Amino acid sequence: GNTMAASAICLRRGGSLRSRVQPASASKQARHLSVQVFNRDLKAWQRGAAVNAPDFENYTYLKDEVASRLLERLDDIHESYSFADVVDLGAGTGHARRALTDRGLGIKHLLEIDSSEEVLKKSAADAAGDNPPDFEVVQLHMSEEVPDLAP
Repeated sequence: GNTMAASAICLRRGGSLRSRVQPASASKQARHLSVQVFNRDLKAWQRGAAVNAPDFENYTYLKDEVASRLLERLDDIHESYSFADVVDLGAGTGHARRALTDRGLGIKHLLEIDSSEEVLKKSAADAAGDNPPDFEVVQLHMSEEVPDLAP
């Protein structure tokens, strides 16, 4: 015969649980529907607009502090590992680069990847400024969600 497969879904309403049965064909249809929750192009535009805002520097200290604290963890393991090549996905204006500079981790190359060209321009200007890094910095404008890191 013709049997219809079903999947049970539990819903919580008013403090009680109840079950509803849906045909398997409905769940197959739901898998083919897609909703764009996150617009990467819009986010890249927003990052570029933010970096050009007049008060942008008022807020960079927080990201610099987070990067510094995160990279302090490398101090605990750097004697047993070598970090000659480093990739910074979502590099922003160079928060990790600034935290890595003069740390003595043996870094030779840093690849900064960001989805916003404006942000990378700001990072490049900063890297060429008063406190340049002690390693080579290369910047790539691409999606950090699926970066193309092939040599």
